[in-house]
Amino acid sequence: MQITGKTALITGAGSGIGRETALAFAHQGAQLILSDIQQGSLDETAALIRAFAPEAVLMTYIADVSDRAAMQAFAAQVHAQFGAVDILVNNAGVGLAGGLIDTSYEDFDWVLGINLWGVIHGCKEFIPAMIRRKQGGHVVNVASAAGYYATAGMMGYNTSKFGVFGFTESLREDLRPFGIGVSTICPGVVNTNIIKQTRMAGNSEAEQAEIREKVDQIYVKRNYGPEKVAAAIVSAVTGNRGILPVTPEAWFLFIMNRISPRFTHWLVGRIERSQAPDAIGSAHKLQEYRRD
Repeated sequence: MQITGKTALITGAGSGIGRETALAFAHQGAQLILSDIQQGSLDETAALIRAFAPEAVLMTYIADVSDRAAMQAFAAQVHAQFGAVDILVNNAGVGLAGGLIDTSYEDFDWVLGINLWGVIHGCKEFIPAMIRRKQGGHVVNVASAAGYYATAGMMGYNTSKFGVFGFTESLREDLRPFGIGVSTICPGVVNTNIIKQTRMAGNSEAEQAEIREKVDQIYVKRNYGPEKVAAAIVSAVTGNRGILPVTPEAWFLFIMNRISPRFTHWLVGRIERSQAPDAIGSAHKLQEYRRD
């Protein structure tokens, strides 16, 4: 599918992968509908695009992807003004660290509401119009390497991303008869602001800040920018690619977890404990709970 002249809708477009994807699509000549929950960040993205493509941004819209009524209102306005979109990118997401003991029901509701239900809402509200139009299209759901490889202390996040991965795989088969492509994008460690906003379940605000700082330094040191994920998303759309790990570690986990899951878990566990022991503190608490 060619991007030039197509209408692309991107959620979570205010920063990180969403912003870079919007910029990449604009450079490819797309017309953009951008959504985020933060007005200031969304305005910044729109301004960056309008600086080199003044007519590229058709609409900006503030919406909480976890809010079904809000997404229905968003879709109604989009369809009334522009009809069906050509490309849908469900990117909005949040981070949550914590194991079973620490992760509350409210934490689960929050991360599943945004990461999983946000994707479902986007698909349910925008894909039917694409089907009725009978001109094909493409859907991109941003999952994660955490959608096919689980780590200690990330239960809520893993659950949400495994859900996105499975949902998107099913969606690909569901939409094949309608000529609508579907891609599952699976980044690994990408230097965005997601860690700064990640909830660390079972920790005080001061402890959360300390853990975030330690983990964020790993992401900064890794220095894999969101623009590379955006380039992969462009490739996924133009090449109609299915599952697409992005970072080297995402590819490694994708391949090795199918060859030798036991060895992969052992190796990654050692790396995690050496680089970010505080970030998997919830797993240690669960082990102590079991011993008691």
